[in-house]
Amino acid sequence: MSTATTAPATLREVILDAIEDACWYRKGEIEGCRDCARNPAGICADHQADNDAAYEYEQARKHLQQSPGSPEVLAVLAGTEGGQP
Repeated sequence: MSTATTAPATLREVILDAIEDACWYRKGEIEGCRDCARNPAGICADHQADNDAAYEYEQARKHLQQSPGSPEVLAVLAGTEGGQP
């Protein structure tokens, strides 16, 4: 029996994990596709949106890690991005 305790994850950690999971899910869709494997560019037309989303998720993760206190990140976390509460 372990007596070690773990601290609950912060909202930032949960969001970073969710973004990473979403990115890997999209990349997995591409990796599992026979048409993508045969395509010289590595991505078939059906999975271009998955590739684009994976890229956007990765950029969002980097931004959140590098600038956790930026007004843009804080607006997303507060649910007020774009001026909508």
